Amino acid sequence: MRLPIIYILLFFVLVVNVKLQAQSGLFAEVTTDKTSAYVGEPIELSVFIYTPTWFTKGVDPGNIKVNGAFTIYFRSVSQTKIINGSTFAGVQMIYNVFPYDDDDLIIPEIEINVETPDKDGYIGIRRVVKTKEKKISIKHIPKSYNSDQWLVADNLTVTENWTGDINIIKVGDVIERRISISVAGTVSELIPPIIWDTITGVSYYPSRANVKSNKTKTSINAERNESMRYLFEKEGEVIIPEIVFTWWNPTSNKLFKRSLKAVKFDVQPNPNLGILESIKDSLQLVNETNTNDETENKEIRILGFSIWEFVIGLIILLILAFITLKIISLITVWKKKKNQLYIVSEKYYFDLFIEEAKKGNSKSIINSLYLWLHRVNINPYTIRSFYTLYGAKELLPDIEKIETFIANNEHEVISLDISEWKKSRSRYLEENNNNHKSTTFSIINP
Repeated sequence: MRLPIIYILLFFVLVVNVKLQAQSGLFAEVTTDKTSAYVGEPIELSVFIYTPTWFTKGVDPGNIKVNGAFTIYFRSVSQTKIINGSTFAGVQMIYNVFPYDDDDLIIPEIEINVETPDKDGYIGIRRVVKTKEKKISIKHIPKSYNSDQWLVADNLTVTENWTGDINIIKVGDVIERRISISVAGTVSELIPPIIWDTITGVSYYPSRANVKSNKTKTSINAERNESMRYLFEKEGEVIIPEIVFTWWNPTSNKLFKRSLKAVKFDVQPNPNLGILESIKDSLQLVNETNTNDETENKEIRILGFSIWEFVIGLIILLILAFITLKIISLITVWKKKKNQLYIVSEKYYFDLFIEEAKKGNSKSIINSLYLWLHRVNINPYTIRSFYTLYGAKELLPDIEKIETFIANNEHEVISLDISEWKKSRSRYLEENNNNHKSTTFSIINP
């Protein structure tokens, strides 16, 4: 029986590629600065590519995806290496890998396209070189440490800012506390959220956290900004407790702490206690009111356009129409960016959790569940908190299964009611979409 022509062509390409690579002396390898690390501890990953001639085109392995970790590219460095008396030119590409799961990491086989001439040639030839798979052991977070607040970093600084007169407070007053956390040597996704204590006689309204990572060619640091609005409902002494921030320094192998001191308020009485409900309503409606005001102002300006303004507007519309036609050719780029946004979104991690729940791997279910909770606007981000806020009674059996599994370190398969989790998430999205209508403000006094 004769082989189909496609198989013959594939065999020919394979033989030619192997022959060309053997002629070129091209090879690649992967090294790491450590063989084991804690969750969140950066691992320096270097990808080396060597040739006995030179590279006729820049070397770019692209984004390296490591399951269970965030991978950040830093820089490329030219290298030389002498092997059996022969000098090889090389490129070292440096990455940092941040594991977010306590499963061992597998650095996958990396396939790299390069162009380099043969030893006796001068014309660059396209070749493919591969690295070998590499394993990194991940150490468990120490049992004595709160895993929800675990952070590995080189350093941490924290600052706070109060909006409003914190020296004179009376019932019905609202003040805002903004806390900024700056961390060196990690990515923003690994900074745990602030734990805000519940305070008797005070209602509090947290805002959505703002996070970002900043990278240079040699280092990375991250920021997390959160704010809390306090509404004082009872007179007397109110103490907002100290907030402690801890981190593990991988260089010194020590645990460090910084804290924001406790703050005491002497809340004075207010004869107009009925203002409280009005203030609470204002906290929910202030953003909607501002949005309506902006819309009205915009409509007035449109009605007041002069002829000259109308002509300019018409020209702008024509330019936009031309740009719109050009955008069609950029759809592929847009889709790629959209996918990048999706893989860091709350929906992506919920979809990942549902996928793992369908597979039935208990450990993966727990890991993906907490990765999702890390992006849900609750505090603290635990399954019990999520159930209390958004779960129906039908979800309680699943919550108890997970808590039992974690407490007893069991190994049986966890079977979850996926439909109930989807319903609970829908309640979370609906409530947060409503809450998103509120805006920040300075202080509201009666």
